[in-house]
Amino acid sequence: MVEPRSNPVPAQPVPASDLAAGDLARDQDSNAADIAQRRPHWRQLLSGSSPREVLARILPGDPLELRRLAGERLRERAWLCDADRVFLRAVARCARFAVRYRGQPELKAWLGERVDEALADLLREDLEAERAGQPAEPEASAAYEDLARPLGLAPAAMRGVCVAFNQLPEPERKAFFALVIESRSLDELARASGAPATEIARRARRALDAVLLAGAAKEPPR
Repeated sequence: MVEPRSNPVPAQPVPASDLAAGDLARDQDSNAADIAQRRPHWRQLLSGSSPREVLARILPGDPLELRRLAGERLRERAWLCDADRVFLRAVARCARFAVRYRGQPELKAWLGERVDEALADLLREDLEAERAGQPAEPEASAAYEDLARPLGLAPAAMRGVCVAFNQLPEPERKAFFALVIESRSLDELARASGAPATEIARRARRALDAVLLAGAAKEPPR
């Protein structure tokens, strides 16, 4: 007995938007794979007989993306410090300690440690120089001008202001950084952090008072 042939169910057309989205996702995956394949392996960048040799590879073009990582660290932890100084110090530390790196921890974590060390060095040096009354380094002057402009302070006062600000507790730095530097709203910060808006405002106010006090201390007598 011949079984009756069932009618095939017609295939449902795939919406054009779904096709486009699928093509885009595949293109993005392909581009990401291509970029990852072209990116130098850490051994190509960090292996060498001397720090000078490593430095010659990792400084031009910033193949380790240390400048971006330095900027992220400054924003995440709300430090007032010149990103270029952090980048250059981090590059130097990477070149110095590259011979010890064997692939562990993961490269991004290892680079983050070097950036953190560079930041700690610069914050300590600025504090010591400010306490000793030493003038700011010439290469830092332009950065202090950029920092002074949005705060309405004199560039000559900015190292002292930065030192005072960086000594504050992290919650106060973050509140000031978000409200004043990034121009975020108080309601937005309260929703994102879960902290009361009044407490965030008080933290930012304490940081502002410290900034203004440090700036006033550097104002020339009239």
